[in-house]
Amino acid sequence: MNNPRQNQMHLNNNPEENIRMENEFLQLKLKAELGAETFIAGNFPPQVENEFLKNVLAFENSFSTTPMKTIYELLEKPKHKPEIELDDNAIELALEVLFTLMKKKQITLEFLGAYSSRTKYKFITEEFFNEAVSENRIPGMIWDLNYEEYHPNHKVEIEQKTMSFITAWIDQKINKDYFGLADTFIMPNGQIFGKDEILNKIKNICKSFPEFKDCSYTIEKVDYELQNNIGMGFSEGIVKYIAMSRSQEKITIEGQFKLYFTLEFNSWSIFYFIFPGFEFPFMVK
Repeated sequence: MNNPRQNQMHLNNNPEENIRMENEFLQLKLKAELGAETFIAGNFPPQVENEFLKNVLAFENSFSTTPMKTIYELLEKPKHKPEIELDDNAIELALEVLFTLMKKKQITLEFLGAYSSRTKYKFITEEFFNEAVSENRIPGMIWDLNYEEYHPNHKVEIEQKTMSFITAWIDQKINKDYFGLADTFIMPNGQIFGKDEILNKIKNICKSFPEFKDCSYTIEKVDYELQNNIGMGFSEGIVKYIAMSRSQEKITIEGQFKLYFTLEFNSWSIFYFIFPGFEFPFMVK
């Protein structure tokens, strides 16, 4: 029998500190009972984090105890014809109906790449309908899925992560919370750096130039190679932005960029880059 005292927290007279303690307890509970690791990026108020953790715990518990339904069942088994029996106009109309049904059931299906309506309809009716989800839903929760989770599009992912990197650079958000970088950086001459060294270098740049703005860029090429589920890829293009110094001096920075990617755990991450305004530390030529 569980001892109720084991789950009691030593509360004090500071309400905010009590919420922080409860948040730590909820994180431990998620890990101990469900094996779930929880990471929250950003400086959210303890109360917001508290509500989030409680919702996650409620969802995980309901997910493990409530029956599952397929997307097709959740949409109440909509009547539909096989893709091969529909002409292009009928496909467009049928696809619009399906997206409307999914929206009503709080299901979002995104397509990051450019695909025909026929490809989308065929995927939804022949594959996506069979996806199993929990019948129990948290109010306001949306099932947000994308086509590329089922059919990886490596060029699209590399392009998306290139845009994410440039946006994070301009917003000065390439820090420990940014997950687009590999743990190890390998220089052309064979030198190896840890990610923390690169982040420290970027942090120092941001201290000297507290603001980047007026960014424009063009991605000119994306390519990759796969061999036995191991991948190497790159993106390249031109970027231009203004760096504001601490004395409010405007410095225009522009030039070619090139990001080098490696495929790790089915996800692309940057292991080396050439980017205007950044030079790697300790380079030995």
